[in-house]
Amino acid sequence: MQHERASTSHVILCFNSGSSSVKFALYRLEEVEEVRLAHGAVERIGLAGGHLWIRGTDNAALVDSTVISLSMRRRLKAYSWRPRTWAFRLRSP
Repeated sequence: MQHERASTSHVILCFNSGSSSVKFALYRLEEVEEVRLAHGAVERIGLAGGHLWIRGTDNAALVDSTVISLSMRRRLKAYSWRPRTWAFRLRSP
């Protein structure tokens, strides 16, 4: 069995953040050129209509999703972590 030689290319993740969005791209740097492996964004962070998308090398959609707003997450978290009262009756032996 023959193994491929490990690549000497480097991979770089770039971020650009704004007040309500984060954009990113993943590049592989080769000897002659750079190749964009993926790119995407999270847009309208904390606002209604938030959106997460990621596209691959051929620009095909890898992820395309609506993001729950921060206020909705807080409501869901408050509901799911609401304290509950459990009553147990112990029997004497």
